[in-house]
Amino acid sequence: MAQRIYNKDFSDADIAKLCELAPIANAPQHRPYVCLWVTSDVVCNLHFQASEFPEHLRSDHGVVGPERAPFVCSWFGCFNEMQKESIIRHVNEQHLELRYECPICHERFTRAHTVQKHVSERHQGS
Repeated sequence: MAQRIYNKDFSDADIAKLCELAPIANAPQHRPYVCLWVTSDVVCNLHFQASEFPEHLRSDHGVVGPERAPFVCSWFGCFNEMQKESIIRHVNEQHLELRYECPICHERFTRAHTVQKHVSERHQGS
């Protein structure tokens, strides 16, 4: 079987630009995720970015109502009970395993604001 060569016409500038953009494209908020929310015994399986997920849960899966209302996570195999206000954070942290990395020491956190706090407290002046 012959070896296939892709992007053989890329210039050095093209390759440099791809290398520059790779960390941005691989950031957790830009990676594609798959929704495994179960409705009527059917798994959703739609692809989305993390930033699109809250709206997807509201519009496609009916995650609406009072913030303190009891809610059951319908992610495939989960079914944990919590308040509705916690469901998006729960899915981001537990099921999507969305992590934010410190740009200085590369420690990983479950929340973007925690990284900001970490940077200001640990790396101030770096």
